[in-house]
Order: sequence, then structure tokens, then C-alpha cells
Amino acid sequence: MAKRGLFLGSAPTEYDERYTNDVSSKVEEIVRQLSLVNKEPYVTSNSTDTRTYDVSTTTLTELANVVATLIADLKNRGVLK
Repeated sequence: MAKRGLFLGSAPTEYDERYTNDVSSKVEEIVRQLSLVNKEPYVTSNSTDTRTYDVSTTTLTELANVVATLIADLKNRGVLK
């Protein structure tokens, strides 16, 4: 997959259905492309659900737990295998 930038444009000051649909389509395409690239499942072990951490004092273990939690959440939503 070629590396491309994602430009959503400036958000309108008022609700604009076309803009919303365009952004939605772009996000759906990104998810579709990620699913094509992600053929092997992500596997985590020995992790603890962690959704908060102090950026001033976090440890590598805390960050690993956050990443593992994010992977689990994405798997539960069907974004990742």
C-alpha cells in the first residue's frame, strides 16, 4: 500500500452533510485498507486492561498495557483480527 497523506479539509462552521459523508467515506476506506494489510492476527499476552496513564511518569509496561488494551478493543469492534 502506498503511503499517502490524509486530508479531510477544514471543518465547516455549520453541519454539512456532504462534508460528513466525505469524512465518513475516507475513514471507511482507511479501515478497509488496514484490514487488507492486517492478515496476521495481533496476539497479546500477560496484559492488564489500561486506558489511562500519567504521561509524566508512565513506564514502558504501562504503555505496553495501553497498546494491548487498544488492540483488544479494536479486535472486539472487528477492526483487527
